[in-house]
Order: sequence, then C-alpha cells, then structure tokens
Amino acid sequence: MQIQITQKNIYEGQGGCGLSCAVALAVRDKFKTNDVRVSITHEDDDNQQYQVGIKVKDKHFVSNDPNVYYFISDFDMGGAGSVKPMQFTINQI
Repeated sequence: MQIQITQKNIYEGQGGCGLSCAVALAVRDKFKTNDVRVSITHEDDDNQQYQVGIKVKDKHFVSNDPNVYYFISDFDMGGAGSVKPMQFTINQI
C-alpha cells in the first residue's frame, strides 16, 4: 500500500513523536483515523538495517524502505526544513 507524505504532513508533524510525526500524519490521512503509531526497530545491528513499524488501530504494518527511516531521522533532527514530500510502501504483517 502506498503512503504519500505531503508538505502539509511535514509542516504539521512533530519530530520525535510516533503519534504525530509527518509519517504518522500521512498514515492517518490514508486510513482516515487518528489511531496511528509509528516506531523504528533495528533489524540487524551489524548491518544497520532498520524497519519502520506502523500500527493502525489493531493492524500492524511495516516498511523496510530505508528512505522512510532516513526521512524520520532527518525530520526528528532538523524539522520541516530538512525533508521533502515523499511516497513509500507499507505491507501488513
């Protein structure tokens, strides 16, 4: 499933918050619900692989796209001026 992070999501998002970051706001828009939580987990510390987990109500999704991880990291460190709108894919697990 494709998720589009818009400029509006970026301006309204709050860095460091899995409930209201730009990614969470984009997922909220897609699913038409406020019950969204975004988290990052380390898949393999040796290879620095990260996975973005997304919980929507009682369903769990994942994105293994490294660009989403870097988007979240850049947004958390530099705010709205450090990222641009993007699209990414999530898969239900």
